[in-house]
Amino acid sequence: EEEARPGGPLTAADAFEGAAVVVYFSDVSRWYRGEVTSVNNDGTFGVAYEDGEEEEAVPLEELFHELQAWPPPASSPTPAAPPPAARPPLGMPAVERALEGVGLERYAAAFDEQGYDDLGYLLQMNAAERAAVAEGVGMKPGHAGKFVKHGFEAPVA
Repeated sequence: EEEARPGGPLTAADAFEGAAVVVYFSDVSRWYRGEVTSVNNDGTFGVAYEDGEEEEAVPLEELFHELQAWPPPASSPTPAAPPPAARPPLGMPAVERALEGVGLERYAAAFDEQGYDDLGYLLQMNAAERAAVAEGVGMKPGHAGKFVKHGFEAPVA
């Protein structure tokens, strides 16, 4: 089987249950495919790997998207178009996890009350739209500034 190849790092919003990931194991110098099986309260993730192994507490910074070859190798049937991007799950649990990932979980009830329960929609917003959401859900100025600037991606320290 061909070794997985890493694409970009996952963001907190991308790391939901069922998300496909690749993780590097330095002891064997190999990338392994896996699937997020749980989102833990401490910011880590449970991952089940293709070889049957499982881990319960993988830090977000170790989770990556898999780099997909395009076009596919000649030996593969050629699809008509690249596969569609995975859509984040709908509903408040996904929004709550994304808010937790950036330390803004205190606003989850306000997001729900204002009808912001579609993570895919929220992820597509620009800074001006995020500013309107921040005001609508009553974020404190410092929290609003972080949300407007970074959205659901944790700021780089």
